[in-house]
Amino acid sequence: MKLLQNGCPKSGNYWLYTILSAVLDGAKVPRKSVIQNHPINAVAKTWTLSYPEQCELDVLDIESKRQFMRIGLFFKEPIPDLDAYIDGNRLVWTHARFIQDSAEIYNKFDKVVYIIRDPRDVAISMAHFSFTPYRLNAHHNPFKNAQEYLEQNLIKHVTGWCQHVGSHLLSENRETMHIIFYENLKENFAEELDRLVDFLELPLTAEDKAEVARLSSVDQMRKKSKGHVRQGSSGGWRKNLSPKQIKRCNLVAGPMLKTLGYATSADQQSVLKMPEVLPKKNIRSSMKRSLIARGIWMIRSNRKNLSRPDNADFGSSVKKG
Repeated sequence: MKLLQNGCPKSGNYWLYTILSAVLDGAKVPRKSVIQNHPINAVAKTWTLSYPEQCELDVLDIESKRQFMRIGLFFKEPIPDLDAYIDGNRLVWTHARFIQDSAEIYNKFDKVVYIIRDPRDVAISMAHFSFTPYRLNAHHNPFKNAQEYLEQNLIKHVTGWCQHVGSHLLSENRETMHIIFYENLKENFAEELDRLVDFLELPLTAEDKAEVARLSSVDQMRKKSKGHVRQGSSGGWRKNLSPKQIKRCNLVAGPMLKTLGYATSADQQSVLKMPEVLPKKNIRSSMKRSLIARGIWMIRSNRKNLSRPDNADFGSSVKKG
């Protein structure tokens, strides 16, 4: 078994990894890992990471004509032989968008699982994640709290979601990958686990599935990583976003949200499922809107950054120049 999992950051990827690992263990699929046998692994175990297993995850970055193995934000190395890398693993994790090189790479795996989460909750989760010790150790954070971060970066994360999810929905590999909604997994775990196991074609008993559920429960995962696993909730955007922020999200992601069954107002309920016939026009519409919105966001962000007190001298020099 050579398995690839993907999803936009903060979409429940760590949860999915925990589930898939437990499923593979339950099915007695032998453990294999390239990064765990890499010389950097011993050093990585001393780093401040987001969760204990992060130094043991085989993370693949897919870029144009190049692929890299990675450990969090602190280690990245080119992969000299991709076939050997894939053969040396049983479960590979990526956050990569679907690009021109992705189709050939995806086809090298036996199975591909892709997780989707509401982009508004993705943005909220990232806002809180940005204040964890792991994230602060790698990135300067000029914001006072998660609310201030969210106000500044909401559109950044929603537009990123549109590009990431949209690229996979429109990909030639979509029909052969298993798409799972984070929210459905929360509401109907047993049913979604059955669908996942059927897709993977692995022999799991009822006892095996019960153990998967135990190992991947929010309480169990929070014991290992309080910073990475905060609440494991869904629909938080309904009370955490203002009507104006919700409207902004709809202007960008509205067509794609509706296509997938996500609510576009706080008083609506989401009914999530992949449509039998995907209205590609809606997906392309949100992707196009997201590019425009991202450009506007970047211009406004640069202006705000130049006006910050710690950039006062730099801003003055630019104006004089």
